[in-house]
Amino acid sequence: MAGAMNPGMPGVRANGMDGLQIVAGLDPATAGYTAAVVIGLDPKTHKRYVLDVKNNQGMKPDELRQMIKDLIAKYKISEFRIEKNSFQSFLTDDREVNDFASRAGCVIKPHYTGTNKYDPDFGVAAMAPMFGNWSEGNNLIELPSLMGSEAVKALVEQLVTWQPGMHKKLKSDVVMALWFAELAAK
Repeated sequence: MAGAMNPGMPGVRANGMDGLQIVAGLDPATAGYTAAVVIGLDPKTHKRYVLDVKNNQGMKPDELRQMIKDLIAKYKISEFRIEKNSFQSFLTDDREVNDFASRAGCVIKPHYTGTNKYDPDFGVAAMAPMFGNWSEGNNLIELPSLMGSEAVKALVEQLVTWQPGMHKKLKSDVVMALWFAELAAK
């Protein structure tokens, strides 16, 4: 199940959302897929909880703005890390988005992606320890159920197939959004 965690719900953190630092990452695109991932970080245990995943094709600029504002309002995000390469600079510089975020207590931070995404100490591969021994539940990240969420399914598929130097034809938008959120959580 993706979304806000309520205390006492089966399969969720005992305290629900209380005490979590909420951060998000966004890999925007107008031609391909725009991906966003919202995570809650428990500062005591360092465990991450994926709260929401978006993976939408061909979003228009006004739709991107609205998605950012909706996520900030819904989750009370403290930091939103947004990729700022080529066309995406309009989002991190957008007065409407920044004013909305500021009023909501959220900082919009740009992220410049280059070859650093392949860096084993800093890039996407640096997230591997969060998954620990997944089959034994020894991990620092909790993913929501795959049931009814194509975006969460896409995240899992992309995590499984991601590798340094991977061919551009393999989708990695949702993994990139998770990486940006993880950078915000650090």
